Amino acid sequence: MRCLALLALTGFASVLHAAEITWTGTATVAARNAGWGRLAQLPDGRWLAVTTRFNEGQPTTLQLSISSDRARSWAPWSDVAEPGRMIDNGELLVLPEGRVLLAMRSLVEGVSYRLHLYASDDLGAHWTFLSTLAGNEAPNGRKDRGVWEPVLTRLDDGTLSVVYADETRADEHPSYNQVVSQRLSNDGGRTWGPVMTIAEQPGGGQLRPGMPVMARRPAGGYLMVFETCGDDPQCPVSYKVSTTGGPGRPASVRRSPTSAAAPTS
Repeated sequence: MRCLALLALTGFASVLHAAEITWTGTATVAARNAGWGRLAQLPDGRWLAVTTRFNEGQPTTLQLSISSDRARSWAPWSDVAEPGRMIDNGELLVLPEGRVLLAMRSLVEGVSYRLHLYASDDLGAHWTFLSTLAGNEAPNGRKDRGVWEPVLTRLDDGTLSVVYADETRADEHPSYNQVVSQRLSNDGGRTWGPVMTIAEQPGGGQLRPGMPVMARRPAGGYLMVFETCGDDPQCPVSYKVSTTGGPGRPASVRRSPTSAAAPTS
């Protein structure tokens, strides 16, 4: 959620100036059986939200909701479903030309684990499948070998980036329980380049870097924050800084002393 950037990142004093935000009132985006909400502002000033919907006896779907009053009230706008598959982890990105991208996790439990990308050219009212961002199919694809939590960013040169939590390296030697991976696209998300690992436990092991988020820094460049579970029940949050958002990232990882688990921006 872009409006949560200052709240979520105030622990990173060496990267962003600390700030205080006073929260007043609440608004209900989805009244029941919903979770994993994300927001994006549309070119016409309205706000678009995506939530996972938990349907009794049926696979999960995504619901898009829209607000015309600065996110104070919400109305259903559209839905995305994939017959026979569960979808969740919805993430939105609005491109400068007005196209809206929707990334998500798509799975058949124990059989197929993918990250899918959809596009809308009418402000989220209708959606068209665009590409598969990442995946792991049976027999390698199973409950603890999935891909999770895609986050999209448009880099300064127009390249699209996706970062995500990736369990597919757990079968390698050495084994990495989970890493944060990145892929880049130069054609608007239709095709994607090679998988790059951008956060991992050095030498492999049981640590689980995940829940990545990328955001532009006010002074230029990009900040990526992520949690690391496996050695601390608080799943401490760390961050990396890049001037380009793509190859050439510095290898150092810095841990925030005040933040824990599931960062967002």
